[in-house]
Amino acid sequence: MLKSMTGFGRCEVATPERKIIVEIKAVNHRYSDISIKMPKKLSFFEAGIRNLLKQYIGRGKVDVFITYEDYTEKNVCVKYNEDIAKEYMRYLSSMSETFQIDNDIRVSTLAKFPDVFTLEEQSVDEEELWKLIEGPVKTAAEQLVNARISEGENLKRDIIHKLDGMLTLVEFIEERSPQILAEYRQKLTAKVNELLGDTKIEESILATEVIIFADKICVDEETVRL
Repeated sequence: MLKSMTGFGRCEVATPERKIIVEIKAVNHRYSDISIKMPKKLSFFEAGIRNLLKQYIGRGKVDVFITYEDYTEKNVCVKYNEDIAKEYMRYLSSMSETFQIDNDIRVSTLAKFPDVFTLEEQSVDEEELWKLIEGPVKTAAEQLVNARISEGENLKRDIIHKLDGMLTLVEFIEERSPQILAEYRQKLTAKVNELLGDTKIEESILATEVIIFADKICVDEETVRL
């Protein structure tokens, strides 16, 4: 199967939580050169993506573009640090006793103290995220391969068409070559007779001239190669 070195593949997958777009384009290159551009958040999947692409791509300059949107990034959880709140209250009570002032602390005031409440991002399930990435990468790679095959078939038809035309020309040249030699002999004989009149010239001299000319116009080596 003849494959082109150029091709393109694209796949987009969206869920209520995430959206991912994978685009792969390839051009001719002597070796395998894969460049991956993706968000830093997905960088730990690079080795897996490269190993996956090697199943589909053996050679070429390949650019992979991965766009990732996470709709859960705003879904953060609030963490209440009770031990820190107790520490604040203990010191506030101590200050109240030491300075003989009222401890008028309220919950709303305490909640504003640093680190009593913190916001934490929900952890990402790497296995689930890899499943989301793996599918689009495979689909985009398969589209790339199919594009290469389709382009390869077009190239094959074009090459065969040119080869058929070349064979026709070679056949014409092979048929024409002996005729050119015979025509040259006739022209040479006629020219000699015109110049020398009734004077006879040895046949061997004509034969020598014809042989020299035949060697100059010989295309046997070229036609065999074609």
